[in-house]
Amino acid sequence: MKREQLVQLGLSDDQVNGVMKIHGQDTEAHKDAAALQDQVTELTTERDGFKAQIKERDKDLAELKKVAGDNEDYKSKYDELKDKYSDDTKNLQANIDGLKLDTAIVQALSGSKARNSDDLMRFIDKNELKLNDKGEVEGLATKIETIQKDKPYLFDLGKTDGGYKPASGDPAAQDATDAFISAMGGNDNTK
Repeated sequence: MKREQLVQLGLSDDQVNGVMKIHGQDTEAHKDAAALQDQVTELTTERDGFKAQIKERDKDLAELKKVAGDNEDYKSKYDELKDKYSDDTKNLQANIDGLKLDTAIVQALSGSKARNSDDLMRFIDKNELKLNDKGEVEGLATKIETIQKDKPYLFDLGKTDGGYKPASGDPAAQDATDAFISAMGGNDNTK
């Protein structure tokens, strides 16, 4: 959609500006949704890779156990590998849980009208958050509300105060300023 097309339809400048603002918001929402979908795809691929590694590891352990039989050296090697793989499994699960939490946080932030989720993440301590059984991040809503109060510039809250209006934009104020400068023996601005 182009501004010229709207003007050709006979819309006023105010109407064109309103339509362009709404269109910009829709475009941003679609970008956020596309970014979230890309993240979900990436996380799903990574999760599937972890699952495949675990499946292969379990298969290796089962074969090693069969081969080991009563041999003591094999049993100690088996126990060593079992412990190593157990630790690896815990680490993989921690990574998966972290990815799930990160994804849930990003999704929640996209609904908070954050101007930039990455900037907002700098003010959130993920160690204080927990993912519940429903896939929701417990405590995040309270943190977002606090940040909205303390740092409202990070959010698009739809509020405007009419913009900045310098005193020099007001003719009466400019006349008063000129009179004050003249009274103080300053330069004459009428040249």
